[in-house]
Amino acid sequence: MTEEKAEETEAEKKTNGEIEKALKKGSIQLAPSKDEKMTSQFDSLKTSLKGGRKQKKNRDGGQDGTIDFALIKKFNNLKIKPPINDEDYEKTISDLNELRDALIYWGKIISRQNKIKFIRNARKISAIDEYIS
Repeated sequence: MTEEKAEETEAEKKTNGEIEKALKKGSIQLAPSKDEKMTSQFDSLKTSLKGGRKQKKNRDGGQDGTIDFALIKKFNNLKIKPPINDEDYEKTISDLNELRDALIYWGKIISRQNKIKFIRNARKISAIDEYIS
């Protein structure tokens, strides 16, 4: 019994260590606790009810110095450098356009290959039908 408990605690420590590494790496995100969720909901209610007017959102394009890590992760999945500075936007847009064109071209290739397979199979089926008849 004690050996099983020791193995279980050892396994728990190992998984906790893996979770901490993943949190530090940024591949997973820690879920907010129930109290944090409740306070954030109440804070949003308080701000929306103040003054009876809707507050203006930040419309300067996110120039407040914050970084959206989810968006950066999407760029990394596409193997494209995310635009951090103002100079990077034009290069990133051109990279995205180039990637879009490549994907469209690849889609055309795949659809033509599928069309050829369909035609070959249709010929085989019609040949088999003629043979059976």
